[in-house]
Amino acid sequence: MFYLKDNFLSKDECEHLIQYYHNYPKDRLLNYNKNFVVRLCRRTTENLWFDDLIKYISKKCSHLCDEEIVCDNIEIVEWSVGSYMKPHKDGLDRCSAIIYLNTDFIGGETGIRFNDTNAQEITIQPKLGRLIAFTNGGDDGYFHWVNRVRESKRYTLSFWFVPPK
Repeated sequence: MFYLKDNFLSKDECEHLIQYYHNYPKDRLLNYNKNFVVRLCRRTTENLWFDDLIKYISKKCSHLCDEEIVCDNIEIVEWSVGSYMKPHKDGLDRCSAIIYLNTDFIGGETGIRFNDTNAQEITIQPKLGRLIAFTNGGDDGYFHWVNRVRESKRYTLSFWFVPPK
């Protein structure tokens, strides 16, 4: 399953999320692989805007995966210059979604390798407000990665979905 929608978030909404990241208490940021992360939720945030966003994307991903899934985690990630992610699958997660919050950087494209007989790969160019969603775990999940960020910082809003417990 793969889905792409341009202009999913407006420029103002993307800027709001980046500002939210910058206003977040620095001592509460998570350091993951030299990238700093604001973890927004585990299933619910008690913030209607985020909760509506989660519900919409959860519904879309459930439909595309043809199974019920729930949002397990949502994070704003600041990717520093030089950072990247090697090809991987996400274990127990069924689906991931990424929204690009800025485009004033170079590099940082998302790569996906499909499970077809040709192992077709695509590279998604970051675009402000662009949403991508894809199957990412288990046997039918796609390998995915992030190319090295070569200039400036890359900001994404990332979601992970799992089957309900």
